[in-house]
Amino acid sequence: VLLVPDFVGGDNQKATVALSQFLSDAMNISLEWARLAEDYQVEYFAPQNEFDWVIRFSFYDNAPEKFEEGVNISNRWHEDILPELKKAFKGKTIYKIASESEKSVAKGYDYIGLDFGHYQNNLKEFRERINKAYKNAETAAKQSGAGWIVGEAWMPYRERKGPALGDVLKNSNGEPIDELQDDYFRIAAEEYLNFSGEIKPSGFVFIAYIMPAMDVKGRPAEAVLRDFFGKI
Repeated sequence: VLLVPDFVGGDNQKATVALSQFLSDAMNISLEWARLAEDYQVEYFAPQNEFDWVIRFSFYDNAPEKFEEGVNISNRWHEDILPELKKAFKGKTIYKIASESEKSVAKGYDYIGLDFGHYQNNLKEFRERINKAYKNAETAAKQSGAGWIVGEAWMPYRERKGPALGDVLKNSNGEPIDELQDDYFRIAAEEYLNFSGEIKPSGFVFIAYIMPAMDVKGRPAEAVLRDFFGKI
């Protein structure tokens, strides 16, 4: 079991307090969840979900020129919380990142958790991007003295705002992703299995089995994932 608190960012909701207050609140909330994770003997815990993206989105309007600043703030926060986190939780710790950056470095964690989606890339673009993202995750892991995993592979096929489902998503070639979800997972799995770096990936988390607009249950992607998990 992996437990991850995630209290802003859903449905593109921004934080409503100043950055300093947000970082402090996030630390307090994360430690509460860490104690709960320890009480229930959870195996893996990440103190925040995609904190690098949340900071960039909430406080810098996702501006490209603020990319590195968001990563650096997230890095510092994850290192600052770690001493108290390790007192509260004795299992494996994960630094979950959305930036796909080799500069996402926080020493003392057991794993870097690489999160990614298809982001409506076509299949060729997606393979190229994931190949690079896996290499960057390994670099970040080396610098952090950690292993690395796929912390979240997210392949939605419909737009979603709250409980409402929107149109079928299309990739950059104009192809409906509803028909390609399994291909995106297949590519992510192939690149994982074929990764030739020094530090091999140690796990793969996907979202979601039954959540509407991104579910794999009863769809071709389920067979792809079952085959993949049988190989790792």
